[in-house]
Amino acid sequence: MGKIKSFSSCVKDELAREIPKKICCQKAELYVAIRMSGLIKKEKQNFGVKIRTENASVARKIITLIKKLFKEEINTYTKFKSYKNKRKRYFIEIPFLKKTAKLLNMLKYLDDNFEVRDKISSDFIRKKCCQISFLRSCFYSRGYISKPQSGYHLEIIFKNENDAKEIIKIFNKFSISPKMYRRRDFFVVYLKRSEEILNFLKLVGAYRTVLDLENIKILKETKSYIKRIVNFEAANLKKTIEASHKQINNIEKIENYMGIDLLSRALREMAYIRLEYPQASLSELGKLSSKIISKSAVNNRLRRIQKIAKSL
Repeated sequence: MGKIKSFSSCVKDELAREIPKKICCQKAELYVAIRMSGLIKKEKQNFGVKIRTENASVARKIITLIKKLFKEEINTYTKFKSYKNKRKRYFIEIPFLKKTAKLLNMLKYLDDNFEVRDKISSDFIRKKCCQISFLRSCFYSRGYISKPQSGYHLEIIFKNENDAKEIIKIFNKFSISPKMYRRRDFFVVYLKRSEEILNFLKLVGAYRTVLDLENIKILKETKSYIKRIVNFEAANLKKTIEASHKQINNIEKIENYMGIDLLSRALREMAYIRLEYPQASLSELGKLSSKIISKSAVNNRLRRIQKIAKSL
């Protein structure tokens, strides 16, 4: 039996299925995949590119994007690391060729001196459609989302602070406000609020995941509401029992010292009702009297009984 996929992997599978129709968006996604998960090497005038991913669907998408934008042959292979869970690593390799520089030039990776640019190219974050593709690729390249049953958390890991800050600006354009913190040598951009996580997933096209999350959210909120009601009722019941116990003690004290029959008719009736129905609420006691009385009237009579008991 194969290993069950994590929730995060399922989301990446969904995002990896769709290939953008616009070439500019295809370039934006491939650009991000190389920048975040790739390694560019140079030997004289030749360039080589190696992209790593743990997700087979993402690997296939990257290969498809390369074939659509760059017609040269590529080599791919799977390598197993020595982890206990035997996680796969997919390496997509573009061999050392002069023509590989054409791909990097097309993706605005190289400057006029054929050196790799440090900053993110603005060409892929000008249009709204490209910004969405940019964010989508950021997530399936170096993103993670927790299983919603255990809490809400979505994060994207960046190699440098400038890239992280640039992505936050793109998020903000869509009214999403992530936060950032440093984790060892990396910078993590993250979302914690369920509403913003849902908005992000809708934005990048993970509609099936959005439906699943909304269903889980409704279920969690319903369970939480039921738990609050149960706790509230339990607290009220405990309070009623404790109050009843004190009231019965007062009545028994009066019975022992002077006798209940010496109380006024109204107090005498209330004392007998309370003894007969120890678990009844104040409202229920009012309905059990010979003449239905309000909750406050019942409380008033029991207070008067308490005052008499204290005076004995």
